[in-house]
Amino acid sequence: MPATSPWLAFVLAALAAIGPFSIDTYLPAFHAMGEELSATPLQIQQTLTAYMATFAFMVLWHGALADHFGRRRVLIAGTGLFALASLVCALAPSIEWLWIGRALQGMVGGAGMVVGLSLI
Repeated sequence: MPATSPWLAFVLAALAAIGPFSIDTYLPAFHAMGEELSATPLQIQQTLTAYMATFAFMVLWHGALADHFGRRRVLIAGTGLFALASLVCALAPSIEWLWIGRALQGMVGGAGMVVGLSLI
């Protein structure tokens, strides 16, 4: 996409919103997830911890990865891996699988924010 594209601002805003959006949208479903996965409230709350811990750690690395591999590659890989991690979360048969999916989402959820800010 050329730097003068009218869609650039929209794409950058959407990429920056993925990380926070993936936190806010699932919080109201904590009770239903606990019932579906036969998990305690603490175990469900740990899905947020798994996301936030990996998100915070990887935010330190997305810029370096973008410098090494290129911004476009990091954005495409991050978005693709986020979609794959979301699929793992959606199909999670147990709380452990949900922890893994949320941790994977956290690892790549900040790529759009970090790389988008570097583009601006």
